[in-house]
Amino acid sequence: MNNLLARRRLGFTLIELLVVIAIIALLISVLLPSLNRARAASKTTVCLSNMKNLSLAADLYANDHHDAYPLSRSHGGFKQGGWIKLLKPYAGSEALYRCPADESDNWFEEGKSVEGTKRLNSYATNVYMTPKQHPPRGSPDPRPLYGFTHRTMIPTAQGTVYLGEWRETTGDEVPEDHIHADRWKPGLLGVPESQPKDELAIGRHVGKRENYAFADSHAETRRFDETFFYDEAQQKLVRDLWDPAFRSRRENKEGGQP
Repeated sequence: MNNLLARRRLGFTLIELLVVIAIIALLISVLLPSLNRARAASKTTVCLSNMKNLSLAADLYANDHHDAYPLSRSHGGFKQGGWIKLLKPYAGSEALYRCPADESDNWFEEGKSVEGTKRLNSYATNVYMTPKQHPPRGSPDPRPLYGFTHRTMIPTAQGTVYLGEWRETTGDEVPEDHIHADRWKPGLLGVPESQPKDELAIGRHVGKRENYAFADSHAETRRFDETFFYDEAQQKLVRDLWDPAFRSRRENKEGGQP
C-alpha cells in the first residue's frame, strides 16, 4: 500500500499539470514583448552600423576622387551603376546595403534576377549631393538647386543628411538610389511635389524612428521631424537637415539679405 502511494506521488495530477502550463504561458507572455523589443533594437543597431560604414566608404571614395561624392545613377553615374556599385570596393561587403529591418520581398539574387528589376539597397543618398540643376522658370528662389557634389561644399557636414532609408517595396517596384528631399517643400502651387513617406521608411525602427548617416560620416537614429519639419500653420520651413544651404539661407533671410 505504501509503495503504491509513493508511486502516485512521483507523478503529476491533472490540476498540477495545468498550473505548470499556465505558469509557462504567463512567463512567455511577459518575456515575448521584451524579446521582440531586443530583436528590433538589434536590427536598428546593425542598420545604423551599415549606414555609418557606407558613409565612411563614401569618404574614402572622395579621398580618391578629388573630394567628390559618388554620383547616383540618374545624375551622371548610370554607366558606373551609381553610388551603390561605385562604393563596393570601399564598403567591402554587399551586406552593408541591406537593413535587417527592411521587409521588402523583391531583393536581387545573383544568378536568379535581372539587374535593374529587383531591389539592391535599403539606403539612398541625399539628392542635394547631385550635380547642380537650375530651378523651374518662375520659381520664387532663382538660385540653382543641388550641386553639393564635394565635401568642401557642405557648410555643416555634421548637420547634413547624406543617407536615408528607403521604404519597403514589393513585386517589380525598385527603389531609386537617391531621395528627393527637395520635393518636400511647397512649390509654385503652394504644395509639395511629393511626401516624405513616398520614399522614406518613416518609423521603421524602435520608437517610430529611422536611421540617418550624415556628411561627416557619423550616423544617428532620429524621428523624421528632427531632420525636416514644415509648419503648416505658419507656412514656414522650420527644420531641414537635407538642404546643406538651409541654415545659411535662413540666417540671410532673418538678417534682411536677399
